[in-house]
Amino acid sequence: MSAFVELTFEGPLANLTLKRAEKLNALDRPMIDSLADAARAIEASRDVRVAILSGEGKAFCAGGDIAAWSSLPALEMWRDWTRSGHRAFEALARCASP
Repeated sequence: MSAFVELTFEGPLANLTLKRAEKLNALDRPMIDSLADAARAIEASRDVRVAILSGEGKAFCAGGDIAAWSSLPALEMWRDWTRSGHRAFEALARCASP
């Protein structure tokens, strides 16, 4: 996980928390990668029955971190952000645990 994504397990409960409150939990590449890793960890656990995804602070998630992605050329933005983001979100959506 990255410093801004925390995954904890409490028995059958997996808590996945975005922890970048000062940026309204806006997603950058390390956070996207950490979300995908967390989804794999949740799926690998035989104990998890429910997963909760939340955001620290006053916002759940502001979306993509524009400052982190705006420096990329358009094609690289598509290759990097769009593809990695879709893979991470699909991994979360495919989790067997609601």
